[in-house]
Amino acid sequence: MKKNKNIIRLIGLLVVAIVLSIIVGKYFFAKTVNPEEFLRDKYSNKPNYSIKVQKTNKHFSGFLGQDGENIYLDLFRGGKYFGGSVASIKQRDLVWVYQFQQYETLVVVYGYNPDLNYLSYYLEISSTTTEPKVIKKDISKEKYILDIYVLDTKYNGTANLKLIKKPGK
Repeated sequence: MKKNKNIIRLIGLLVVAIVLSIIVGKYFFAKTVNPEEFLRDKYSNKPNYSIKVQKTNKHFSGFLGQDGENIYLDLFRGGKYFGGSVASIKQRDLVWVYQFQQYETLVVVYGYNPDLNYLSYYLEISSTTTEPKVIKKDISKEKYILDIYVLDTKYNGTANLKLIKKPGK
């Protein structure tokens, strides 16, 4: 009976070791990519796709693309594909927040302001240990919005976005 428990424990440890090696190998040994080439390949089936805005903050770079129907956010960290999001430009809300936290808090505000109806935004990122971080940004002249904020992990709460529209819109 004791021998069976030891075998089960050994199998469990091997499974954990295999999973960890896959995760670590995928992150640490993944090849860096040229983001423009990566995106060209990724969206090769969308002939109208084009990159509209590119921004960098610390080790993150973001690309905002459009194909006529959707807005595409693609993020890279240290030259490796990190993730992204897709949103339809036919939606009522055209500015979104992408948020991720691990070693730092990443908050990306991205969207589409085609008629320049949005004047600015307020972004409030909450924290359990300090006052919330409040960011105000004028976007009255930006058709495409892409802002990358890399914050300390003490800002571990929700990022709330409030858009200010032109009067009468």
